[in-house]
Amino acid sequence: MAIETLFNQAVVLTSTADLVVQVGAKHSYANTSGAKPWKLSILFDGVLVNFATGGGAPTDAPSVFVSMTGVSAGAHTVTVTWYGHSSMSISGINMFVLGKYK
Repeated sequence: MAIETLFNQAVVLTSTADLVVQVGAKHSYANTSGAKPWKLSILFDGVLVNFATGGGAPTDAPSVFVSMTGVSAGAHTVTVTWYGHSSMSISGINMFVLGKYK
């Protein structure tokens, strides 16, 4: 199992703002050899800010949400990573980043 980067999104703020990030996906695998663990993570400027984990169901639709207040002006990066067994397929990946200037 390896960590895979799904999104690497630049976010440039002209002044301090609040940000909301939401990520969703769907995964599946053949449940012939037991449960497979997975982890869907959001990193902001390389720092883990939220994640979802699982491993029981052969199909699932994980979603992760984070709200950050007072993010400084400048260039930032939102990264979404996936960690799962090599037999898993992930699809329907989506992300949005919303900002509200103060």
